[in-house]
Amino acid sequence: MLFVLEGISQTIGGVHVVIEICNYLIRHGINAKCLILGELDQSTLQGFAEPILFGLLSDKSEASFLADRSIVSRMIVATLFRTTASAYLSARMRGVPLVSFVQGYEFLFDNGSVRDKVEQSYWLPDRLVTTSSWLEAGVRLRTPEKPVAVLPLGVEPYLFLPPAEQTLRAKVRIAVFLRREPEKGQAILLDMLDRLLPYRDEISLTVFSGEQPIPRGWLNDKDTSVVRIPVDKGTIARHLRRCDILVDASLHEGFGLIPLEAMACGAAVIASDSGGINDFLRDRYNGLIVKEVNKAERFVAEIIRLVHDRRLLSALRAEALNTARHYSASLCYEGYAEYFERGLATAKEWTTEAPIVDWVAGDPGISVVQDLLPNEEQSYILRPRRRHASLTIPGYGLPTGTEPVLRLEIFSSEPQVVTIPLRSQTGSVSPDLSAYLRSTARAVRQFASLRGSSIERLLQSLPSLGDPEQPLDFELANGWNEVLIELPPRGPGEPLSLVFGGSNETLLSSLQIRGVDPSSEAVSLKERFDASETLGWTLGPSTRTELLAKGMDLLRCPAGLFRAFGHSPSLLLPEVPWPPGGTTIGWIDFSVPEDTIAQLFYRSGPLTEYSQEASLPQFVKRGRNLFAVNLTANLTGRLRFDLGRVKGDYEIHALRLYSRRPSTEARTLIARSA
Repeated sequence: MLFVLEGISQTIGGVHVVIEICNYLIRHGINAKCLILGELDQSTLQGFAEPILFGLLSDKSEASFLADRSIVSRMIVATLFRTTASAYLSARMRGVPLVSFVQGYEFLFDNGSVRDKVEQSYWLPDRLVTTSSWLEAGVRLRTPEKPVAVLPLGVEPYLFLPPAEQTLRAKVRIAVFLRREPEKGQAILLDMLDRLLPYRDEISLTVFSGEQPIPRGWLNDKDTSVVRIPVDKGTIARHLRRCDILVDASLHEGFGLIPLEAMACGAAVIASDSGGINDFLRDRYNGLIVKEVNKAERFVAEIIRLVHDRRLLSALRAEALNTARHYSASLCYEGYAEYFERGLATAKEWTTEAPIVDWVAGDPGISVVQDLLPNEEQSYILRPRRRHASLTIPGYGLPTGTEPVLRLEIFSSEPQVVTIPLRSQTGSVSPDLSAYLRSTARAVRQFASLRGSSIERLLQSLPSLGDPEQPLDFELANGWNEVLIELPPRGPGEPLSLVFGGSNETLLSSLQIRGVDPSSEAVSLKERFDASETLGWTLGPSTRTELLAKGMDLLRCPAGLFRAFGHSPSLLLPEVPWPPGGTTIGWIDFSVPEDTIAQLFYRSGPLTEYSQEASLPQFVKRGRNLFAVNLTANLTGRLRFDLGRVKGDYEIHALRLYSRRPSTEARTLIARSA
């Protein structure tokens, strides 16, 4: 199984949790790994101080992650809303279930600015795991139809353990963590520390801080301990063992691991009513919970209360320690192992939802907008092995009174001249064929000498050879050509050859001979050709074998191949009856001839034109690429896909799109909760 992380950092508790779970799973026989979605900086990795029992995988981008065919997994786990879309696409490509591991109330992340993205990410997973009943309630509000498991986090008892002896000190030592994220309550804690300055004769301070400011009065106090974070967990545990109280003023916590670690070290916890903490912290039983989160004076009052009531402080510390013993890492992470073992055991039985688009090369539905040759069933590649290679069309017949016209739709990768050799004067044959007939006549005369001279008279009746007519020449430009050539009359069954003067590859889209009405000044040759229903010969799957290629290879154009003759190759993707609302998510599997920029355009709502504002650009490298599609707009019309910005051969291998939407029940529950 594969956990997808946005990054790795010693300062992010959620990363530590994922690494610890993977370590536990590996120690208990479950093959688990983590993939970093983005740059894995070596210095950042070296700064991660905790043990990692497996090799970290990394992909620099979502596109490279999705294209990474070396990844084999029976289950994929998204660890943050920003990794869910990539994890979903990877899971669907591999036909395995997606689990979303929700460790925080993500709707409140980044000051609530990512609510829409978080909600959309909850539509994607097949199952969800949360760390607290508070998180479970928030998740079920959005995804009531999906299975949600609650698995608490654990504390390593060999690291976070109480001091050998708990003695009453003259000063009560308080611990606080100052962290830069606003939701961690740093502003409230700093205000609280200012208000506690008058109590320095009764209180000492341990502050865990990075570059955050510390009130000068406390910095100058000889009893103040400053622990510069990030540090390893062993260092944190060593300092927590010296503390009597931990104060946490977080606005929201999915679980609240730091307070639990402090409890395991024998400290009483005074914490804000931040959500997940209520699963293990009971007010006035094993800690104190402050309901008025934004009032620093409420924290001060509870601290002073414990400083002056040592008996209550001792009782809370004792119950805190007892509570923490029920949250040992081995006990809690065993629950994760059992959960994932059950999931892996049933992964083969799991089936994905049907895509709304499942296109593969060769299917209809994609049409050319500009600068591309259409990939049609009868398209062929002419690959010469030498100059003046030829393609010979077998003999064809047309009714009397019509004129033969040849139409070619052809893409040439160089300017070149195509020659149509003509037969000799009307009624004569070529010198080679005449010599062949003379030699045949001699053999037949010998064979049929007893039957008279009818064969001889037949051969003598052939017209004599004259001077050959001048061949027909026409030019092909570099790029797309549509050519109409009036041919002189030919005898029944007489073949027609096309001799190509170039040496580079050519793509033949259409080759057809029709009989048209005689010339009229009022009607163009093209109009007469298009109006004609008299077909002499056409290139198609059934007639392909009739062609004679000399000095060249005649190859069927690969399904999905589109040759660009301009710098703005563009396609319209298959038409889809877009479901209302929700997310359209999937991928385009395609190849490009050079490094370039691909761009997907969409229309939504009242938009009737494609625009840069409604598009998704992506840099792609030469060769095969995956273009991730993730659209939440109310789509209308067809998607336009600009494959690149260079000439050459592009291939569309596959296109798959899914639709994920919130359930009607979810909308009802959210409305009721408002």
